[in-house]
Amino acid sequence: MKTKRMIALLLSVTIALSLVLAGCGGGGGSQNQTVDNSVEDTTNLNIMYYAMGYGTKWMEALVKAFQDKNPGVNVNLQIVRTAGQVENSLRNPNTNDIDLYFSKSEGYGTLASFAKMYNDGQAVRDLTALYNTTIPGEDQTIADKLFPGLRKMCQVNGRDTEDTADDTYYWMPYVAGNHCLFYNEDVINNALGEGNWELPRTTDELIALCERLKAEGCVFFVPGMIDYWSTSLYQIWWAQYEGFENYTKFYEGIGYNSSMNREEKNSNKIFNQPGRLASAQTCYDILNYDAGYVNQNAAEIGVDRLNDYQTNFMIQENKYAFYVSGDWLMQEVQNNTTVELDSTVKMMKVPVTSNILEATNSYSAGGEKRLPNITSDEMLSQVVAYVDGEGELPAGVTEEEVAYIRSARNMVATLAPTHTVFAPVYSNAKALADQFLLFMASDEGIQIFKDNCAGGFSPFQYAYDYEKLHETEQSIYDCTKDAVYVGFYRAGDIFSKANVQPYNLNTYFVDMMTAKNGQTPEEYNNIFLTEYADDRWSTYLNRLFE
Repeated sequence: MKTKRMIALLLSVTIALSLVLAGCGGGGGSQNQTVDNSVEDTTNLNIMYYAMGYGTKWMEALVKAFQDKNPGVNVNLQIVRTAGQVENSLRNPNTNDIDLYFSKSEGYGTLASFAKMYNDGQAVRDLTALYNTTIPGEDQTIADKLFPGLRKMCQVNGRDTEDTADDTYYWMPYVAGNHCLFYNEDVINNALGEGNWELPRTTDELIALCERLKAEGCVFFVPGMIDYWSTSLYQIWWAQYEGFENYTKFYEGIGYNSSMNREEKNSNKIFNQPGRLASAQTCYDILNYDAGYVNQNAAEIGVDRLNDYQTNFMIQENKYAFYVSGDWLMQEVQNNTTVELDSTVKMMKVPVTSNILEATNSYSAGGEKRLPNITSDEMLSQVVAYVDGEGELPAGVTEEEVAYIRSARNMVATLAPTHTVFAPVYSNAKALADQFLLFMASDEGIQIFKDNCAGGFSPFQYAYDYEKLHETEQSIYDCTKDAVYVGFYRAGDIFSKANVQPYNLNTYFVDMMTAKNGQTPEEYNNIFLTEYADDRWSTYLNRLFE
């Protein structure tokens, strides 16, 4: 079925993350709020919503449904179009009466910004009790209903346990932010012939397919925002190689001292994880200009031109085969163009990095290979097919190896931590605010979101009616229903107190992709290690003990 929609072009979201971290205590600000919170407002709820790629229809519909269910309650929805409007409000709590902020800022960054305005650092409410509240009419709490990977990203203390009893939460995601790889099925069919190609399961297969497409003038679309969106590939391939547990240890500041055969907290040895370099090499092989697989004007495409280009990705004649984006893509394009789309665009699972065949446990002195019985890319592809439910498992491959590949295959990047709700302490409608968030997390609230946001998915687990989903939405669901969410974990002391910016650690590598200076990923890595793991590290560590 062809996708034919009349769409209108919305200013796309830069998704520039505000990622400078600071401790949550002792802001020392001069704007202390002195609202009389003893007077609870039970009829008026004030919400500020920053309209981004997911649009406003779902929020407007959610507000209406909430008011219909609660006669006498008035919800004042203030829609803002720039991050500055939210930031100005956050900086001036004395001048507003907002009860809930639907913000674009990354959780820890916003929490830090709030803390700076208050001497006691308690500018936003602790939502832990709300997380552990059962959703009315259902048998799950908010904490239970959130996808576990997304819930972990909201845990201030970053505990690994699935037991939520001792977790602390100050914000809540309101979208899943599923971030993966899209492909234009009709563009590829037109170039190679229907039935003459398969979706790649490994990155070697992806490169081989890109070679064929290059000969037909088709490219992997990369905008100038490569350091934001295409970085998700870097994250995923890094996590695939290292394994999810080791990947998260990086963000907890846990390194491995191979000479002493032990893990070390707050260690610069986190930068020695080989998965980072392996992923950089994979990214370089595919996205570097010299490979010829990406559009050569990538660096010139800024936010002001991105909407045109991502709409063009959905048109057959423009020959864009692949594009890294998220589940907001349909809504973002649909709201804002008069162009009639004539191709089928679907999400695909990110191919497993072929470098994974060389992966060892970077937290072990033994140096044993993770996948000793998988000896070629062809065999790796067969194992990936097996975990996808297709074909037979090659002889000799162990269940442990299958589990490692299954986790890698299901990895999905997420921008959920950058689409978060905060409840300020000065709110006089705390009960109403909590009631609204519980409604948002309910099955009814999730369905309202789905009905009014094309392509978008909720961060809460829900049994969608698959047959009623658009074919693009079906592909997103298929790619993310068993997602192992990969994102930024800033819960450890290094990242919550030492002002390290992990996002920049990733984009440092992505910078080399469009560079034509002949430097290899390994050379970039050595420069990086000098800047972060050597010269700057003592400064970061010292901040822990100020």
